[in-house]
Amino acid sequence: AVITAGVKDLSENPLQADFEWSFRTMSEPDDISPEIISVAPADGQTDLGLDTKISIRFSEALNISTVTPETVFMLDNSGSSIRGTLVYDETNMTATFTPDALDYGMTYNPIITTGVKDLGGNPLQTDFEWSFTTTSEPDTVPPEIISVIPAPGQSDIALNTEISIRFSEALNNSTVTPETIAVLNESGGRIGGAANYDEANMTLIYTTDALEYGTTYT
Repeated sequence: AVITAGVKDLSENPLQADFEWSFRTMSEPDDISPEIISVAPADGQTDLGLDTKISIRFSEALNISTVTPETVFMLDNSGSSIRGTLVYDETNMTATFTPDALDYGMTYNPIITTGVKDLGGNPLQTDFEWSFTTTSEPDTVPPEIISVIPAPGQSDIALNTEISIRFSEALNNSTVTPETIAVLNESGGRIGGAANYDEANMTLIYTTDALEYGTTYT
């Protein structure tokens, strides 16, 4: 604004000099709701480790007071809330939730509610929810042999008898080799043959090239 020296008092005395100053109007109101740009883990991701952290990146800065366990949380299969630590990184506009503990083979649902707001007080337009699944519990139980044919100590076995070994669980087919499966004669010599593993029945069939009469095999 400018007031010039043309302004005079009642005695015709002018303003000694033009007077000028400035002012600025308020910024345009922020009426745009924040959006979720990306999440980690991704929706539907599987085989995740038990140390997985949940990360949510937003489109704009948030009012940190609205990023709370009531607005950013995670549920398990049964709908129970998972305890953990929630941190909001203002620089990167990212919230990170670190669970205290996750279980094997469990599907989890992180949830971001409309209680989350930006600096202008605009809330997330709708609740945001996705899911991920942790890895299955490691198998640390060794396989066992359930049954064998011929039975231990059985005699009068025909020369064309196939040797059958049934296991308690599925085997890694690549480990069923001549180095791991062998038929020995009385002198400790290996008997040639072919091994076939039936994955469906978890059974190994060993067909020998030739057996001899009256011989004990191991």
